Amino acid sequence: MDQNLNPVSQDKAVYYLEKELLGRDLVPNDEDTGNYWEDKKYFKDTPIINYIYKYHKVDNNQIAFAANASELEGTTQYLFNGLAFWYEGDKVKVKGGYSVGDLDGEFLVYNPDGTVKGEYGFNRGKFYSNMQPSESIYTPLIGLWEAELHNDHNFQLRTQVYDLKDNGSMEFYHNIYYGDMSDNPNWELSSYGQDTKAKGSWKFLKGTGNSGVMEFYYKGEIAMRSDINIVSNNELTMKITFIAPIFKSEYGYEGLELRFFR
Repeated sequence: MDQNLNPVSQDKAVYYLEKELLGRDLVPNDEDTGNYWEDKKYFKDTPIINYIYKYHKVDNNQIAFAANASELEGTTQYLFNGLAFWYEGDKVKVKGGYSVGDLDGEFLVYNPDGTVKGEYGFNRGKFYSNMQPSESIYTPLIGLWEAELHNDHNFQLRTQVYDLKDNGSMEFYHNIYYGDMSDNPNWELSSYGQDTKAKGSWKFLKGTGNSGVMEFYYKGEIAMRSDINIVSNNELTMKITFIAPIFKSEYGYEGLELRFFR
């Protein structure tokens, strides 16, 4: 392979390809169209073979790039689809992934010591960043904030959690706690009661006094905007003034006001 991963003669090669077989499917992943039976009909008798492609430098055998790939059996056609890693020396420099040939999902850039240098992502090939410039980060709000969404007072407590990072990135998810059915339940976080953590970024636009506007971004697009009132170092109220349609059923609605603590 040349430096652009195109096949060339051995004397001109920069990389050589090692394939590790993962298995084969008779149809592509059904998420491609959302209809398994239509996929099966269209790709009938056309096996897809799944590999890990590992590209090594010819001059020193060091791995430079590795990614999950899917081949159309009997052809030279393939697509990267799944996890991918870019190396510098023997260490991972970038971790990310592909979706049906496009860069997609969350990406992490690492320092040589293994610490995270940057967080960004691609939405089917479109770049976005989960980090904010330092002037957009209001340091008093950095931390893990949690607000009560639903409480039946003796069995289940559901909360909304926002983890605001010091680089402008964030994680948001739900927690579910279970009580002991007493009048004053002792709440315990369920090991199965936490959502998969979604990643995004946050920005606080300070207003007068203790007020301001919080903006949350997901895959580079505005996901939610809220009016904020900072009650104390460990308490704030948040009133949602805008929420993107894809988050309305899961994370609230316009006009909802929540009280967060940390």
